[in-house]
Amino acid sequence: TIGTSIDLVDGYPNQTFQLLKGAGLKMSSLQIIAKNGWTADDLKNGLANADKKSAYQIVTILIGVNNQFNSKPVNEFKKDLDKLLIKINNLKKKNGSVLIISIPDWGSSPFGLGFDRNEISNEINTFNNSLKSFANNNGLDYVDVTEISRRAINEPNLIAVDNLHPSGIMYLEWAKKIFQVWID
Repeated sequence: TIGTSIDLVDGYPNQTFQLLKGAGLKMSSLQIIAKNGWTADDLKNGLANADKKSAYQIVTILIGVNNQFNSKPVNEFKKDLDKLLIKINNLKKKNGSVLIISIPDWGSSPFGLGFDRNEISNEINTFNNSLKSFANNNGLDYVDVTEISRRAINEPNLIAVDNLHPSGIMYLEWAKKIFQVWID
């Protein structure tokens, strides 16, 4: 989720980029390769066809919510992550960093009201456990933004006008957590 129903500058990639630049990290540009709606398999294919600028100092990966939403098996997701590993590592500079971001819980949004929210949360937890294991097993950083997304059930300002995707306010909270990974 890179910023559906909000201005691009309010998405977590841009807000994180601005926080890192503000802290003095030398970063010249930001490139968003992924598209909203992608599954892990779509990301794998998208990376193969992307017009990449060069190797990147920082790479963030947020994938899996559409796997869960489309009832794809978690075992298939794990296999897709393993296939993505080489492509992910090829994106970063030798001393670069890769950050895996947990999947937000869309069941906590107003859109999730018509679904079994407990089932969604349990499935999101299962997918996130796979992401965390993937990150740990491959020496990648991991940040959990899921709990922030779950606050949206009581904090409507965390959701964009489409009643599903995060608002710029939620993305700022994500950006601050992501920022801490590289500053601490």
